[in-house]
Amino acid sequence: MAGRPDDYAPFLEEPLDGYLTKIRDTAEWGGQLELAALAARYGVEIKVVQDGRTETIETPSGGKDGEAAEVIWLAYYRHGYGLGEHYNSL
Repeated sequence: MAGRPDDYAPFLEEPLDGYLTKIRDTAEWGGQLELAALAARYGVEIKVVQDGRTETIETPSGGKDGEAAEVIWLAYYRHGYGLGEHYNSL
C-alpha cells in the first residue's frame, strides 16, 4: 500500500502513513482495503464468503504470465468467538 499510495489513500479517513503505521505496529486488523492490496501484490483472486454470499476481490492484472489467477478463499465473520469482525481461511 505504501508503494502505491494513489490507489489506497482516497479510501481512508486518515493520512496513509499514519494508517499504515497503525496496521503494521498494533493489533489493528486489516479489512477490504488490505485484501485488495494483497490481491494486487501477489496476483491472486480472493473470494470472501459471508452470509451465504461470495464477494470476489480480483487482481487488476489477472494471474501471472496470462494464467488464471490463483484463488484464495476466506470466510468473513462479523461476530465470532468473541474476536469481533475477522477473516478465516477456508
